[in-house]
Amino acid sequence: MTEALQITYHGTDRQPSIDRLIKEQADKLFQLFERISSCRVVVDTPHRSHTKGNHFVVGIELHVPGDVLVINRDHRDDAVHEDLSSAVRHAFQVAVRALRHYVERLRA
Repeated sequence: MTEALQITYHGTDRQPSIDRLIKEQADKLFQLFERISSCRVVVDTPHRSHTKGNHFVVGIELHVPGDVLVINRDHRDDAVHEDLSSAVRHAFQVAVRALRHYVERLRA
């Protein structure tokens, strides 16, 4: 569901390899729950350091019937990564858990 996916970069340049990784991970979410109406992914570099390198935070908004699931937008320390691929994988792992929890609530 590529048309329902939006990827935005803040503070860093767009990277085609990261776009592909995000699309692969988002496809898994759409397979898990086909009623996702949209998925917005924000790749952010909140901490710019010339000596320690960049840190990345990946936030995800999943629009599902009657709710919006928001992942990693609070910039907690455990959500900040030095490797962008790791940040993407971590955010989507959290998104899968949140989506499974949402689906369980629907069934209850």
